[in-house]
Order: sequence, then C-alpha cells, then structure tokens
Amino acid sequence: MEFPAQVPVLSDGVVTLRAPSPSDAAGVVAQCNDPVSIRWTGVPQPYGEEQALAWLSTSIPAAWTAETGFVFAIDYDGRFAGSVELRPEGGGNAEIAFGLSGWARGSGVAKRAVRLLLDWGFTSRGYSVVHWRAYAGNWGSRRVAWATGFHFGATIPGMLEQRGARHDAWTGWIGPKDKREPQTPWFVNPVLETPRVRLRDWREDELDRMSEARTNDATAHFLPFIRQPFDLAASRWLLGHVRLQAAQGLRFNWCVADPDTDVAFGNVTLFRLSDPVPPVEGNFPGEGELGYWGHPEGAGRGLMSAAVRRIAEWYFTPAAEGGFGGKRLFIGTAASNQAARRVAEAAGFEHVGTERAAFPLGDGTVDDKVVYDLLKG
Repeated sequence: MEFPAQVPVLSDGVVTLRAPSPSDAAGVVAQCNDPVSIRWTGVPQPYGEEQALAWLSTSIPAAWTAETGFVFAIDYDGRFAGSVELRPEGGGNAEIAFGLSGWARGSGVAKRAVRLLLDWGFTSRGYSVVHWRAYAGNWGSRRVAWATGFHFGATIPGMLEQRGARHDAWTGWIGPKDKREPQTPWFVNPVLETPRVRLRDWREDELDRMSEARTNDATAHFLPFIRQPFDLAASRWLLGHVRLQAAQGLRFNWCVADPDTDVAFGNVTLFRLSDPVPPVEGNFPGEGELGYWGHPEGAGRGLMSAAVRRIAEWYFTPAAEGGFGGKRLFIGTAASNQAARRVAEAAGFEHVGTERAAFPLGDGTVDDKVVYDLLKG
C-alpha cells in the first residue's frame, strides 16, 4: 500500500492517530510558531505554510514509504492537535518524538497519543526498545515520558543540537513488557502554611536569595560540600537539580518564605525516604530525614523550627488525608552546630544518639554527628 493508505488509524476513544494530510497545514504552522515548540524543538524558524506543506506532502509520505519515520497526526476534540512519531534506529529499536499545539496541552492528549503509538510500535513493528530524548529542562516532555512508563537514564552533556548550538539531553527508554504508567513517584511539594511561615516551591526570580543564603562562613564550615561563594550560576543549577530530584521521586525541597511578604528565608529538604514508591498502608517503612539551611536575615526568628514542625505534621498525616503517611523523621548535624540543634529541639525532635567522628567540617577536622528523631504521635 502507498501513503496514506498504509497508515493505520489508532484510537482510544478520546485521541485518534491518523495519517497527516495537507489539510493539517494551518494547525502545523500554529504549532511550530508556538513559543513552547520553538523553545524545545529544532523546528526551523521562520516557519510558514510552505514549510508545513512540504513536510506534510513530501517528507512524511517519503519517510513512511522508506520506513525511516512513522509520523501520525493527533486528532483531539475534532481538531488537529499535534503529531507523534517513531523513528527506527536499527537493531530493532526506535526513538519517539511528540509535540502538541498549545490549546491541547494539559488535557492528557500527549500521554494518550504516546501510549497508542508505543502499543503499535511494539506489536506491529516489533521494536525491542523505544528511546526518548529531550533537551534538559523540557519538563512537559519529561512529564509525558514519566506518565507513560519510561525509565530514565543519564543526562548526557551536549547530546542534542538545536539551531547550531549543543544542549544537554535527558534520556529514557521503555520495553514492550513495561506497563504504560509511572515507574516511580513524581513528588509535588504541597504548599504548607503557619502564621509564621509559608512553605512552597522556589521560583526563578529568587536565585539571588538562594545565593545569599548559601554563601556564608557557617555554611562553609558545617556544609563544606556547598561551593563558596555560591553564585547565581550555582543557584540556577540547584533550582534545576531540586526539580529533577522531585521528578525522580527522591526529595522534597521547600522554600521557607514569610507568609505576608513571601520573601524567601531558607530551605527544608525531606530526603532519604525509605521506600521509593508512594506510601501504601502496610508496605511503607515510613522513614525520612530533614535538612535545612537559612538566609542570615531569618536567623533567630524561629522560622526554621516553625517550618520543620509544619513539614513533620504533613509528613505524619496519612496519605489518604493528604499527607505522606510516614512514621519516623530524622535530623543529623554536627555536634558543634548549635543553631541546627536548636531548630531540631524547638521542633520537638529528641536527641537519640551520637556517632563519633562522623561529620566532616570545612576546616578539615571531623566532628561528632548528633542524631535527632521524631515519631508519629
């Protein structure tokens, strides 16, 4: 069969994948000129009807005929909503690529389209592995890959080219026997408030506050792994890193802000969670650790202890009631770090042990490590 008869129609009752047509040109032009598409794809600029028709009428049919690329149009709500493609890589593997028009984002369309195409690729084409790659920072694409069951690999420096520049790439893969659902949790920080503090995500416009909070003698001494000075480039890296940790289901990171002015005064991290899957009654050991650092302007005001108490309250609340469902929290710090110890004690944590010579300091010496814990109830 020739194009478009060779293209199957795939549908889940909500989204339909079909052969692209010249009648889709207006939708393709709109999608390719969308700011999100320009930012995260290599679509040429400027892009107009001529480029769209060439792609729809010549490039796609030729790729189907030569079996070098299998592009489907995505139909949703009776309209062209984007495209999804499998690109054979040799050795029985393929790469997936997808993109949506702005109006269709946020409705689960890409997730449905990717699942349909994966099923077709594994059953009709017999692929052993399908790869996913995206520019590092493309959270929309990563969210779709996560929701459809991809396993994530390394971030590869300079792997992808875009309009003459090289960019780091996120990578992932999925096999025919993998479920088309998330393999790990994706943590989303709940906004938690008290009369003293608001706990929320860090914002892009707060890099200077982050730099100021992490550049000081106390941080250099008690957290020697944090580079000094902690400049804006380091803060920008950290912001991306904490977002990636949440996406991997590894850590929660809250910005500690003033509830009235919303000015950032520090950070609390919940990490070393003892089970990588979402808590379920009966199979979650429920242990985690808290770490914190603060801006000098917030010192001595009790903000950090208020933040730790609020996070502990949420952590111990059952998952069915909007909490995490944990059972025990730890805090570990240097025995000589009196400020960190006061926070733990003011938040209700009890000193349960001391590990001798277990906490390296910035001056090259090693301090004892004191351990505090708090139990549910």
